[in-house]
Amino acid sequence: MYGYYPYVYYRHFVDSDGSAELEKYAYERNLYRAELIVRPIKNVTAFGNIRYEDLYYNQYFTEADGNTLTTELGARYSFPTFSVQGSYSFRDYSAEGWKDIDRDDGSYQSNIYRGVIRLKAMPISGTSTKRQSWQPYLELRREDRFYQGDSSWYGGREYATTNTQAGINVKLSPVWNLSLDYLHIFRNVDSPNESVLRLKEFSENRLSATVKYKF
Repeated sequence: MYGYYPYVYYRHFVDSDGSAELEKYAYERNLYRAELIVRPIKNVTAFGNIRYEDLYYNQYFTEADGNTLTTELGARYSFPTFSVQGSYSFRDYSAEGWKDIDRDDGSYQSNIYRGVIRLKAMPISGTSTKRQSWQPYLELRREDRFYQGDSSWYGGREYATTNTQAGINVKLSPVWNLSLDYLHIFRNVDSPNESVLRLKEFSENRLSATVKYKF
């Protein structure tokens, strides 16, 4: 599978060079993906995929231009009332843009662990889920990231990022869907650089709502 994403916006950052102006952090992406899904026995689904991405950042962050290779293996088991899924991913991000503008190498490797518990769709009223239903889930994700550069900014830097996400998908009708989600992110940082510890560790809460209409 191939996908081209011409504009992916993440957020604005405050310029640290002295102007204190907001600088947009965005990029375009080429994605190449191969996936395999098998069901070796009843109630068990095993899956694996490989993703290769070319990343091109906007003018404020061209040092991050590079490519990412991610491999993932996982499995899902379906019980009568819920399913449990777990997976492991290894990601290798190779930064290239820093070489052209004399900046630091931000390349990294990371181990990613993910677990999801999802209840089966349940009727809002009656016994049928054909027209209306609701389905909650809980997801835990942990990424251990190890930076490969040897500068004072990246050298010895490690991230341990934990995401806890919970939500519910509500089928309001055969064509309307509503999703409500809560996400808590905590990033713990280890580095010999005190500025990195002060600037890069954070905790964040996000609430989101998505409405879908099926034509």
